Amino acid sequence: MRGKDSGDYRRYDAVKNVGETGHDWRPAKVQQPKPSCVDMSAYSENEVENEKVLDEAIRIASLEYFPNSAQIINVYGHGGDSSDTGEPFVTVELEGGITKDDGGMAISIFKDSVYVDSVYMPKGTSGKGYGTAWFDSLINEAQAAGKSEINLLASRMGDDNGYYTWARFGFDAEIPLAWRYAIKKEGFTNVTKISDFMSSERGRAWWKANGATIEMSFDLSPNSHSMQTWKNYLEEKTK
Repeated sequence: MRGKDSGDYRRYDAVKNVGETGHDWRPAKVQQPKPSCVDMSAYSENEVENEKVLDEAIRIASLEYFPNSAQIINVYGHGGDSSDTGEPFVTVELEGGITKDDGGMAISIFKDSVYVDSVYMPKGTSGKGYGTAWFDSLINEAQAAGKSEINLLASRMGDDNGYYTWARFGFDAEIPLAWRYAIKKEGFTNVTKISDFMSSERGRAWWKANGATIEMSFDLSPNSHSMQTWKNYLEEKTK
């Protein structure tokens, strides 16, 4: 089982609080209620195993970074017949309210990976660091639990900007063959992954303007391109 990266990675688990140095970061965890509904019966008949997996799922979900005290937390265990991989998994849902503006999230924890089903920070919290702090905590907790990757659907539906934001965080994906002809016509002859776009200012601008909804993955290996991109992103945030 892989533990946390012991390198020079500076964990960003706070919202920004500018002090005398101009760049002071302080923890700002939010007190969360206990889960309103927990049903692990479909996951396993072993109660000890269910309790262990439940605790792990709550830690990985990093619920303390959602600044909304009116949230409802539900945790459900699923049997292997409920997943494409045939393995059981646990879903943690946080319902902030009725609309997307109220914030909320849902993630599913598998044996070796995490899937982010959805995540929306409450309206009015943009720019305060909660989203970055949540994802950083998710990375650390998933690594500590021995997970190898985080997967999600990076959306451009409606006003979603996940296709670009998640790529900035270090998520990557192969460019579908159906897209490559049009991309080459734009002059990007050597682009085969989303990270190829994100490696240059011109590429980032093109992807931001023309990118689309796509499944992406974040490699949790300490020296992966994903982790290096995330470290670089944090360095930019803390300058």
